[in-house]
Amino acid sequence: MRFRSLPALAPVLGAVLLLTGCSGTGPDHRVLRAGPSVTSASPSPSAPTSARTHVPDGQGFTPVDFGAGEVLETTLHGAASGVTMKVWVWTPPQYDDPAHAHDDFPVLFLYPGGDGATYNNWTDRSYSAQEVVESGARDGSVLPFVFVMPEMQVSRDVDTECTDIPGQPRVGTFLDTDVPAMVQHDFRVLPPGAGWGTAGASSGAYCAAAIALREPGRYAAVAGIAGYFSMETKLPHQDAATLAQYPTALAPTFPGALSWLLVAGTASPEDVREAQRFAGLVRSPSTAQVFLQDGGKHLTTSFKAAMPEVFSFFSEHLSGPRPQ
Repeated sequence: MRFRSLPALAPVLGAVLLLTGCSGTGPDHRVLRAGPSVTSASPSPSAPTSARTHVPDGQGFTPVDFGAGEVLETTLHGAASGVTMKVWVWTPPQYDDPAHAHDDFPVLFLYPGGDGATYNNWTDRSYSAQEVVESGARDGSVLPFVFVMPEMQVSRDVDTECTDIPGQPRVGTFLDTDVPAMVQHDFRVLPPGAGWGTAGASSGAYCAAAIALREPGRYAAVAGIAGYFSMETKLPHQDAATLAQYPTALAPTFPGALSWLLVAGTASPEDVREAQRFAGLVRSPSTAQVFLQDGGKHLTTSFKAAMPEVFSFFSEHLSGPRPQ
């Protein structure tokens, strides 16, 4: 995985450029237009606090708070993979609202930057993701998503890039099979398809892309923030089966329909090149759009500033809650 320092401070982002219309026809077919500035959304000062009363029946969960409200934590022993890693789940306030007691909710599988061993920074205030969803879901501009936030590596030194590499822990199967099975069993979420999305930042964008492309029909939308899309690991991985799981290898022949949002800051030319190059690999009926942050860098604060655009994208491309 590609590791970069993610400082806590970054310049305020200015105008944002959005490239749209990518459907695998190549970069010459992208249309450039100006978009609004991106700023982090903050919850209303008068917003009621949200109680978390739901504890799933199957997997044992413990409520924890990383500074952005309560999330549920579990150590999942993957039946299919044999891998054991932590998974965190956050449910929006609507999940515990009696008016939605019989509704299934859209779900987002979220992957962090860095190695993702022992942590997932979607759980805390790094990206303010919960705040954006809570605020937007109150006024109807954002869907009330359930967040599923797994670890990405069994340890810092075992970098499988969310893929099954021969001789290594089967992290790909853990994320492809074990985590979704647990979520469907223990939470009121929509079935795979139109209500499922996945996203990640930096190395997490690679994982989100790879997982979505390995599972045609399971996910409807993917957001990659400052991502890369070719495997980068020091572990041996030159067998043909592993090589075939790269996002750049899978995208041109992907048989399903996925909506892609690829976010990159203009102050990080490498990220811009990666986003535009990958968008050019997407083929119809899938579509891709590249969202450029003017002055954005490969920094946590730039990722955080993109959250309103990310959740607006998912709200446009995924189904909302519906009765069971």
